[in-house]
Amino acid sequence: MSDQHLALVGTWLTESAENLEELLIALKVSFIVRKAATKASPKQTISFDGMSMTIETVTPIKTTKHTNPLDGTEFTDTLMGNNFTGRTVIKENGVIFTEGEMPMGKLTTHRQVVDGKMVLITEMGDVKCTRVFKRG
Repeated sequence: MSDQHLALVGTWLTESAENLEELLIALKVSFIVRKAATKASPKQTISFDGMSMTIETVTPIKTTKHTNPLDGTEFTDTLMGNNFTGRTVIKENGVIFTEGEMPMGKLTTHRQVVDGKMVLITEMGDVKCTRVFKRG
């Protein structure tokens, strides 16, 4: 397995977000929370401990911390107030890929470093949200 995923370690600040509101609508997030989320600039801190990845996300409204196994083991979590059951793996090219189910459908994420920036692509149904983060 490649160690390319370790480039994600550190703190990342939001630089841009494309189709974030559309994703939040697909996730059935309320209007007020959507508006706050699209105005916020989250800071994400990523760390690895063996075959686990921890992501702490800090916004002016809320701080969340999620730890996922990276070996494809099924896990459950709460995302945006909804139950999520999924699996996370490290792809050969260092992409951290998560796929799972929520009450409103299948959700996938791809997280990797491209040209020194973290690119996070989240897809639900026909909605694709791309967020770019710079080192903080």
